[in-house]
This record gives sequence, C-alpha cells and structure tokens, in this order.
Amino acid sequence: MCGIVGIVSKESVNQQLYDALTVLQHRGQDAAGMATSMDGRLHLRKGNGLVRDVFLDQHMQSLVGNIGIGHCRYPTAGSSSSAEAQPMYVNSPYGISVSHNGNLTNREDLSKELIEKNLRYLSTDSDSEVLLNVFAHELQRQGTSKPTEKEIFKASGKEFNIGSPKQLGEIIYNKLKITKLKKTKKGSLATSANILEDLALAGHKFPNLVLEWRQISKLKNTYSDALQDHISKTTKRVHTSFLLAATNTGRLASSDPNLQNIPIKSEEGKEIRKAFIADKKNVLISADYNQIEMRILADMADVKELK
Repeated sequence: MCGIVGIVSKESVNQQLYDALTVLQHRGQDAAGMATSMDGRLHLRKGNGLVRDVFLDQHMQSLVGNIGIGHCRYPTAGSSSSAEAQPMYVNSPYGISVSHNGNLTNREDLSKELIEKNLRYLSTDSDSEVLLNVFAHELQRQGTSKPTEKEIFKASGKEFNIGSPKQLGEIIYNKLKITKLKKTKKGSLATSANILEDLALAGHKFPNLVLEWRQISKLKNTYSDALQDHISKTTKRVHTSFLLAATNTGRLASSDPNLQNIPIKSEEGKEIRKAFIADKKNVLISADYNQIEMRILADMADVKELK
C-alpha cells in the first residue's frame, strides 16, 4: 500500500513531510515525492528510490511553503517509471497537485473520454493522473478557472496593461523575478506562450493566470465580439465567403469572417461553436481535404500505388 501525508502548518513543512515519508516507507517502496505551496506557487520534487535518495539538500531547500503533501509508492499495479511517481501535477486551472492511493476500475473509459471528448493530455498510464485530470476538468467546466484582471493584478502586485508584452515582461523579470532574463531576437523582453507555459509548469501562479486571460481575451475579441459585426441585416445570420484561389495549395479559404478556425479545444471554444445553428431545412457540415496535393500529384503522374 502507498503512503500519503498532508500537512498545513504555520511554519515550513518540508522537513515534517520528509520525516513522515521516512516513517511511512517500507520494504518494496520504490518512489517518493513531495509538493509544497508558498505564495500561490507549487514546488514539486519526485523520483524513484528511497526517501533519502530522492530528496537531497538542494531539493529540500527548494521545497518551500507551509502547505504540502507527500507520497511513497508501493507498485502493486502499473509501472515503476519515475514519471508515474507522485504527487501528480496539472497546471490548469491555476495549478493542482494530488497524491492518490488505490486503483480506478474504469480507468480506460475515463482516459478515453478525457482525451477524445475533453481534449486533455495524459502523459502516463497512472490512475492518479486520470483522477487529477477529471477533477481539473470539472473545476474548469464550472467556470472556476476564469481569471479576472483583478486576480492578475493581485498576483503581480500592481496594475498594468496585461496585453502589453513590454509591461508584462517588466512584471515577470524585474518585479516578480521568477526567471532569468530572456529576450527576443529584436532585444525586447520575451513573453511568448512557451515561456509562460514553462513558468506555469514550474508552479508559478502569475504566468498561468496570464495564459488563461490571453485565451479568453482572444475568444472574446476574435469571435464573440467580432462575429456580431458580420451579421447580415437582411438575413440576420452570419455569411462567409469561400475563396478558391487564395492559397498556394489550392485549399478553400474562408473570409469575412473566417469560419474555418472556430475554436473547439477549450470549454469556452465549444460554447462559441454552439452559437452556429443551421437555418431551417439546412445542415452544417464539417469537411476537409484528405491529402489533396498528394492525390492530385498521383493522378497526374499516374502512380497506381498512390491513387
């Protein structure tokens, strides 16, 4: 059986978690991990081995905070991979870490739904990762993951233009100082999605809030607000124009508005798609060319194997 400990204290909990895991570990235990929280940031360390092997001095120093959970794994089922060591972590919404003991009887069904329907990514075969993503998805669906500007200002310690890369960079590198200085090729402070995602994955709350704010703002500005400007005064519906010669590959292009790029991956994007309803006695279809260039080339070259 796995060992789990959770502590909320008025002082740092890393040593208490270490001592508790040392007591909980027993013969056959093959991995250990800890996650602590301080000032809205999560700090995680896990790996294969005994507690004394997983947590060296430098790891203990980085596990700051007065809230934390710990886990000792006894591999009765599943893999012995270090990737499946716990606690597990997911960065949306906000950042959640969990330690779990036990097996899910419907893991395959839940995994399929998470991947195909909810469009979440599972990197291991761990039951705990499935459980964590189910929990995270339900929180997100309830709308608890939609950050407000006030929340972002609180996390940054000051008000600023969130849409300004320059001001955002000043907050990340000079005020919060949550990472080493990084610049673009043109010399400006780097605030790309990749950088923010790496910082969010490292447990920083502020970049995760900004990422989610960006996503919601894009949906609002590009679709919710903009599509209303394209409603026909005559039909009271949205009509696009399909262009046959607008791309080098010969694919159809849609413009004014572009209806080939309506979002579907996020819960908010799915809500926007619900606004598209076919007129009476009409249906909406979704279609795409299947390797059209290769098929044309095969036909022109008369290559039977490629037809």
